[in-house]
Amino acid sequence: MKPKAAGTINRRTFLRQTAGALGAALAAPAIVPASVLGRNGLIPPSERVTMGFIGVGGQGGGHLLGGAWTYVAGGYAGRKDAQVLAVCDVWRDRRERACQRVNDNYTATYGKGSYKACECYADFREVLARGDIDAVLIATPAHWHATMTAMAAAAGKDVYCEKPTAVTVRESQALLATVRRYGRVYQAGTQQRSEYGARFRQACEFVRSGRIGKLKA
Repeated sequence: MKPKAAGTINRRTFLRQTAGALGAALAAPAIVPASVLGRNGLIPPSERVTMGFIGVGGQGGGHLLGGAWTYVAGGYAGRKDAQVLAVCDVWRDRRERACQRVNDNYTATYGKGSYKACECYADFREVLARGDIDAVLIATPAHWHATMTAMAAAAGKDVYCEKPTAVTVRESQALLATVRRYGRVYQAGTQQRSEYGARFRQACEFVRSGRIGKLKA
């Protein structure tokens, strides 16, 4: 009979040890946070849209954390169906302050002693490189909009970007083609054209129909 090499294990011993380990794992009590199971009114992580924010000044910061002008109470950091994983801004104080507020909000919401899941970045490309982010919200100076949106689409992210879509017609057309090529969802930030009881649309109709008379510029 050929002697066994040192460190080897036969099939019977392997099965016995594996069964023992599996049994211990199944017998051990599983402590699962309520948020994971969707209890207490919380949506489980698998059903939340994970987001990255690029640009968190007045406009982007309002979307992220809420403000007097915003239509999402508490911003996206306060939504139960979304989770902010990344904040990006070229200003260090701004990004760090926004990131800390997001983490503080989630600490209070999910009851964790110190929630650190939201990270801050100076380079937006690092946000786009993350595979765990579903969508990005872009609120940067206008000349960055088309470039960042196109790169986000190529990285597999859905995009909400503040207006304008781009700074030239040709750039806008190229961006549209890119979004379609990668099959992403894209929305430009033109809330006032479609919200607030459609008052903006009604005003345009009044002018175009001549209902309020001839206007003089």
